[in-house]
Amino acid sequence: MLFRSDGALAVLALPYGFQIRDRSVGVVEGGAGDWALLDAPTPGLANSAPSALGNASRVRINEWMADPGSGADWIELYNADPLPVALGGLVFTKRTVLPLTNRPIAALSFLAPDDYLQFYASGLAKTDANHLDFKLGSSGETLTLYMTNPITLLDRVIFGTQNTDISQGRLPDGGPVIQTLTTPSPGASNFQL
Repeated sequence: MLFRSDGALAVLALPYGFQIRDRSVGVVEGGAGDWALLDAPTPGLANSAPSALGNASRVRINEWMADPGSGADWIELYNADPLPVALGGLVFTKRTVLPLTNRPIAALSFLAPDDYLQFYASGLAKTDANHLDFKLGSSGETLTLYMTNPITLLDRVIFGTQNTDISQGRLPDGGPVIQTLTTPSPGASNFQL
């Protein structure tokens, strides 16, 4: 937020979500004041061109843990696209029918190519951008990731009863095969010992 010296909110309040290391967000030159992921940070100079973005249909629900021994349940996303993907407005849900009632991912959120992002299914015990407004069921669940404009199913996983401190996920990352992972790897590549 940008405040005046008297403490009143001035011109700008910019909510943003997940960012990519060494990349900036800025107003697009010559645009209508739209904010975008930029090709490169340019402090003190004119903004660089907006980055080309990948297709959200390449983002996968990659790993999850519904019965942690301590802490919140969690879900991990993986970006299989060779370009960064905008996540703002995407929605995780456990519902198998519309309408979408869960909180969307924060605007101006991005996921780098071949990268991972962990969300906590805490039922909003915390309201940070990486906390979801539901918990996972250790007896089984259907998880779906939707685009909201237009409403499009991006990815769905269905899992059964979960074991404490054991995750499940795609191996290899983003692939079609789901396995039990005895060594959870939230925010990193899945592997099996």
